[in-house]
Amino acid sequence: VKLAAKTRLSRNKYAGTFLASYTVRTVVYSSLSTLLDFAYVVVNGVTAIRYHSVWYYALAAYYFALMVIRLFVILCAGQGLKKYGSESRAFDERKLNIYLISGVALLLLEASLSGVITLMIALPKETQTGFVLAIANAAYTFTRVILAIVNKVKSGKRQEPVTQALRNLNLTDALVSLFSLQITLSAAVGGDLPLQMNGLVGFAVCFFTACLGIYMIFDGVRRKKKVGRLAASSARSAEPSAPEDALSHPEKS
Repeated sequence: VKLAAKTRLSRNKYAGTFLASYTVRTVVYSSLSTLLDFAYVVVNGVTAIRYHSVWYYALAAYYFALMVIRLFVILCAGQGLKKYGSESRAFDERKLNIYLISGVALLLLEASLSGVITLMIALPKETQTGFVLAIANAAYTFTRVILAIVNKVKSGKRQEPVTQALRNLNLTDALVSLFSLQITLSAAVGGDLPLQMNGLVGFAVCFFTACLGIYMIFDGVRRKKKVGRLAASSARSAEPSAPEDALSHPEKS
């Protein structure tokens, strides 16, 4: 039944592309995942307004920025696929550019988050929340962590730039969600966790994701140089050999 359904769906242009390309499937699933991000941004925004919490304002802004970065990756990849085709060299270069820009954006985003955590430690203020938000935060966090692990296992050792960028963004999302869950649960039970502990965990998450962003930048630059060398080598090998033919066959000249 599965084979028959796959064969029938493959006859359709869009369904066939979806089934054949792991990158396309990743982009589609990430698009659906963005809706979940938007809902979480709304929840944190409402909580920030309800409790006048700077932390939840910052968290809503952080997830909104992360959602924008994910949308940038999805839209640019889709536009490149439509414009160049999945097997073109121009599309490969576009994907590497997306990967590189995502690393830069991730690094800047984590620098902003570290500033918010520093402010939270320097100007301590009790964070208020409710059990409804704690439950919603826990559900979102466990969903994100499970999806990040499953997708990482599925992707394996694939060196596909767009897929790697989306997987790294999902991993960052999961780690920050764990940190946010710690803050929320601590506030829900009366702030039993020391502020220094929250700051330590927060800076650890920022450090790891900042290293991830730096790695993406250096890896993107290295792979772009490699693609450039391969393109130059292909161009030299494709040059006409007419002068050599003229020298080896002077009577034809």
